[in-house]
Amino acid sequence: MNLKYQNTILNIFGALWVLGGIESTNALTLSKNELVPVVAVIDTGVDIQHPILKDQIWNNPGETGSDRYGRNKANNNIDDDSNGYIDDVHGWNFLANNNNISDHIGHGTHIAGIIVSQSKKMAQASQHSPVKLMILKFYDVGVSGEKVLNATAKAIEYATKMNAHLINYSAGGRTASPREYQALLRAKDANIMVIAAAGNDHTDNDLLPFFPASYHLSNVMAVAATDEEGRLLPTSNFGKRSVIRQAPGKDVLSSLPGGKMGKLSGTSQATAAVTAQLILEKFRMNAIQKGMEEVERIFELELKPELPKTKMSELNIRTPSVIHGVVQDFK
Repeated sequence: MNLKYQNTILNIFGALWVLGGIESTNALTLSKNELVPVVAVIDTGVDIQHPILKDQIWNNPGETGSDRYGRNKANNNIDDDSNGYIDDVHGWNFLANNNNISDHIGHGTHIAGIIVSQSKKMAQASQHSPVKLMILKFYDVGVSGEKVLNATAKAIEYATKMNAHLINYSAGGRTASPREYQALLRAKDANIMVIAAAGNDHTDNDLLPFFPASYHLSNVMAVAATDEEGRLLPTSNFGKRSVIRQAPGKDVLSSLPGGKMGKLSGTSQATAAVTAQLILEKFRMNAIQKGMEEVERIFELELKPELPKTKMSELNIRTPSVIHGVVQDFK
């Protein structure tokens, strides 16, 4: 990949979003409390008791406090907010269909730590409020195939229904999914940006799509991974037309289950870094939408109501390769 060309794209993209924020006459106006952005982390779950994360976990307002009988809504075994999920206080496990969002792999906790740590640094500099994380579990040990795809689609649908501002999806695969695509369309209608990993196969996503990063939707942003000097990682996917953002993804130190810290590498980590940037840089949703649509116009990406022209039967169903993090060091 021509990184010089990609950096030019990024410069144009950044300028467009800045202009979008300045020129818009319908900028999103938020109260002080509403300035706390909610990011849906669709991943392997999260250790919500980790010291770095415990104060930044989203609380579902419809499942907190007391019900009419004085019972704690968080564990009264009732769907208090009538959203179809019982006691979904901090999110949902779409594999087990319960509110157990614990992380048995470590990937989701690592991603969450990057989003929180990096957004906090920027929040302190800009005097904005830190992020809240909505935890949506779509993958676990020993689970693969259609179950993972269905869990992904359900997680996107939930994030849209519960009004997340951004979705971080540090995963993916070669299989397109009609339900996932429709869920992303609904997220687009709700002005929700989805930041997705470009993948770790060192392939050109323009030629061999990687989903959901490769859906031609204005609210889906594919992210490549670089080293500290801005060079593409040898494992990172790329694409002049389809991968328009990059971020450091090598040996990133972040949280791990059990209060631990460790380093992981990959487009997963780069994706989380971009999510952290967008939280504060591009939080006005109309500016995000305007910027993405302008980038599509520049590169002549045409939005289509149908799926990309790839037969489902020719693709492998998403498997554990969805997890884009290469273990470098655990501490």
